[in-house]
Amino acid sequence: MPAKHVNDARDRAHLSISHRRETDTFEFRGGGGDSKPLRDDYPAHAESLLTQLALALDAAPQNRLAIDGLTPGSLVEIGTMPLLPGGRRAAQKIPTGLEMPGEDVVILKTERNDDKTERAILFVPDTAREVLKQRIADYGGRALGNRPRPHVDDYETIETILAAGVDKLFVGLRAVDLDRARWWELWIREPITADRKYGEQVASHARAAAFDVLPDRLEFPETTVVFIHAAFAAVAAFAATLPGVVAEIRSADTTLSPFLDRGSRDAVAPFDWVDELAGRITPAPPEAAAVCVLDSGVNADHPLIRPALAGAWAYDDAWLTSDHEGQGGHGTGMVSLVLYGSLEYLMASSSTVALSFAAESMKLLPPAEGFSPTRPAHYGIVTQGAVAKVEASRPNTKRSFVLACSTTEFPSEAPSTWSGALDQIASGSMMGDRTPGKKASEHPKRLIAVATGNVDSGTLPDVIRSQPVEDPAQSWNALSIGGYTAKEQVAAGFKPAVPANHRSPFSKGSNALSTDLTPIKPEVLFEAGNMAADSSDFCGWHEDLAILAAGSDVVTRPLIPFWATSAAVGLAGNFFGRLEAGAPGRWPETYRALTVDSARWTQPMLSKLVGTGAKWRSLSKAKLQAVVREFGYGVPDLDRALRSARNDVSLVAEAEIQPYKYSDDGRPIFNEVHFYKLPWPRRELQKLQNASVMFKVTLSYFIEPNLTGKAATRPDTYRSFGLRYELKKSGLSSEQFRKKLTSRKEKILAEAIGDSENWLLGSKSVQAGSLHCDIWRGRAVDLALYDEIAIFPVGGWWKSHVGKGRVEDTGRYALVLSIQAPGQDVDLHTEIETAVRLDAAEVGIS
Repeated sequence: MPAKHVNDARDRAHLSISHRRETDTFEFRGGGGDSKPLRDDYPAHAESLLTQLALALDAAPQNRLAIDGLTPGSLVEIGTMPLLPGGRRAAQKIPTGLEMPGEDVVILKTERNDDKTERAILFVPDTAREVLKQRIADYGGRALGNRPRPHVDDYETIETILAAGVDKLFVGLRAVDLDRARWWELWIREPITADRKYGEQVASHARAAAFDVLPDRLEFPETTVVFIHAAFAAVAAFAATLPGVVAEIRSADTTLSPFLDRGSRDAVAPFDWVDELAGRITPAPPEAAAVCVLDSGVNADHPLIRPALAGAWAYDDAWLTSDHEGQGGHGTGMVSLVLYGSLEYLMASSSTVALSFAAESMKLLPPAEGFSPTRPAHYGIVTQGAVAKVEASRPNTKRSFVLACSTTEFPSEAPSTWSGALDQIASGSMMGDRTPGKKASEHPKRLIAVATGNVDSGTLPDVIRSQPVEDPAQSWNALSIGGYTAKEQVAAGFKPAVPANHRSPFSKGSNALSTDLTPIKPEVLFEAGNMAADSSDFCGWHEDLAILAAGSDVVTRPLIPFWATSAAVGLAGNFFGRLEAGAPGRWPETYRALTVDSARWTQPMLSKLVGTGAKWRSLSKAKLQAVVREFGYGVPDLDRALRSARNDVSLVAEAEIQPYKYSDDGRPIFNEVHFYKLPWPRRELQKLQNASVMFKVTLSYFIEPNLTGKAATRPDTYRSFGLRYELKKSGLSSEQFRKKLTSRKEKILAEAIGDSENWLLGSKSVQAGSLHCDIWRGRAVDLALYDEIAIFPVGGWWKSHVGKGRVEDTGRYALVLSIQAPGQDVDLHTEIETAVRLDAAEVGIS
């Protein structure tokens, strides 16, 4: 069961520990006017209302979850009086004066009945009961002289007050398939005087109750929409424990048909949806960051693209910048997903869409007619040239890049020219990046997302098995994006290929690749849609299981279905844009680390990794890694990437490091080790005793690739430098830990001091790649003993290729550490923050 006192609200800043770094070196060794009274006997009417109110409040639920900032209360249903015979035919509306903001008495929802009466769900906090009763009593009291009767406008038209069951919160519920788990929208009421207090707490409660919770949420001025997956009975029971917070519940099992259906001349057509949404868009300021889509071009005149497109180019000017792809275009859809995410949610709302970043389009692929296709061997060259052209056209713009193109021409078992080109782009080592006299750490760094490639249509057993990622998704520096799906509602005659919350059948992974030579790919998942299987179990795409995007043909198809890992990488671009807007000034390496740190597995994925105990499932490290190589680290959560909670705290460090140096006799040797004394919340962890907690470590840096024949089997020859991390184990003092690490012999430097069953992957999983992530899971009292971490180098070509003159070059890294105790009544953040501030004051950091 969820904890009674929840500290999951993401209202705390991540904490920087950069200043806690210590460097060591290796030792080598309204209203108005009078109106006709509607009641003949006001005292009798007031007495009736008081009697009904007392009965309704007596039916208050006993099991109510705690929400920080909310006084527990009850829901009542208010109904207005029937229209008087011969009177006006306008609806008898629920009076707005029923609400008492100072007492938090609020109307959660209203509905119009066929007879033009109205009903509303009113939340009454326990502390406001007597105030409400007194107001009704005053309304029915004896009139004093010429004074007007108080609260007439508030209660005169009220006919009924009833207890409101949770069923009253459902909107548009159909009595079909109520036993089947499906997606639901929980419309969470947010307090007007606070900044997004309830939505995250509800999501945390839902996760603690083992519901699947969609990481993405829609936020409006007074409502946050949280998506959970459950059967009707389960979601109803959950909502019943949150009176006053859940305002409405709607089925989220929708398809794109309402938006794609052209209909009759009088029906709502895609053009109407597009024009209505376009009128609600507020573009980002000119200086905002941008996300550049490397694809097939864009229709810059699309109403949804025009306000937010900061630039459009083509690698070859002769290609022009328009979207040349048929069937509704591809680049235009990608740009719309980057800007807005899936359009179906925005189309269904009515709020203003205020963009915080811009989009750019670079046409990477030539039109099919009149131009020679780009040969696979040239993809790297074209991609680098395209990036350089964008940056020359709009210099001094903070931007990230997304790429949905891939090929099977080259195996992904080893680096390719294309994946190597992406590694150069990210690390700032492509032609034109390097400036004489500057260290590598000073060269431009770029955040890139690349799709893993797609599984083709086929029989059900073939499409659901994991298949290797496509080139260039094996890139070390790019964040490779796979897909999961929340889509499972499909037309009659079909069934979804996989249930909701599983890996999308379109998505590829890396569990068939060599674990010691290739990075874990994908790192994260975004929505990629589902496949539909027919009666013969043949699977293919279906628009019901796709994502809604903008189409390039504004005249006939302004909206199109979009699917597969192209959709996923488009949504990743949207995540990048919002992340950089919400946390400006970070390094690209840090944004990559925060994205991975924020990711969580859906419940079906997590069940393959976690058993019933406090540790991971009793599987071999190889089998656990195979699961991660299929799912990555899960589905990113933007709120989690941007903010911490009291019981889920992220610590961030950004640092430069010189991995190697020359010894006194001229040999290249290892140089710096960075130690961080962690501001560990021992007191709070010890309060949790044997409760299960998690500690996630994410180390992100960009390597300069060295593409040689040995790179396929020698990761240390491919990377310019490598980094690893190690935590101080229990029983070691700080001095012993540092001595043991810095005095190692070079040949065993890459090996961990010891492994632990508490770690999901363990040290032997870290062989390739430039992002290393592992998760410790166990008892809180045991985690309290880990209070120091070291970042140290391993071999790379800067050290081994002395002739390149790079031995003493400098790299940089981002480190994100998070302690996770979701649903626990514990305040880790305050204890950590106090230690961080005291330490910062000692070193003179304001």
